[in-house]
Amino acid sequence: MIGNFFSRQFLVFLLTGGIAAIVNFGARIVLSNWFGFSASILLAYLLGMTVAFLLARRFVFTQSGTDWQRSARVFAMVNVLAVAQTLGITVGLAYYVLPRMQVTRFSAEIAHAIGIAFPVFTSFIGHKYWSFRTSDAPNVTIASRASSADSGAGRAHAERKSRPAPAASAAVDPGSRRAS
Repeated sequence: MIGNFFSRQFLVFLLTGGIAAIVNFGARIVLSNWFGFSASILLAYLLGMTVAFLLARRFVFTQSGTDWQRSARVFAMVNVLAVAQTLGITVGLAYYVLPRMQVTRFSAEIAHAIGIAFPVFTSFIGHKYWSFRTSDAPNVTIASRASSADSGAGRAHAERKSRPAPAASAAVDPGSRRAS
């Protein structure tokens, strides 16, 4: 798994993500001429995420076997998780960890930088194995794990069903205490 982060693919992912971040940042400045600050942040984030998707699809995950619509939906879900990670890490560091370490100078900036950096790794894995999954990539869904784990059990169950049941001379009804 860690080998993924020492690949050309990860380097290109960082580069395309950096371009998308610049688009996000610049768009917020431009959009602030027509919208309020919060609306500008949200619109710029959506624009940046769109650029990130298009660049990742074109330059990073070129062998994707997933259709565009599914990739876009899963890409958005991975990014929602990334935003949650960024927020949680940033707030946790800024309000709890750094003050206890007596870091007061640039604590918000330090916390935010770390909060932004952490999801880079989880997002790359999410996009590689879910958003832009290739046809030969392992399917890591819960359903596939259950079906592959049950394949041996399913065969054994089918074999038991094909054999005749042993004759029961005194079957006991679990709901009563007397034999039938």
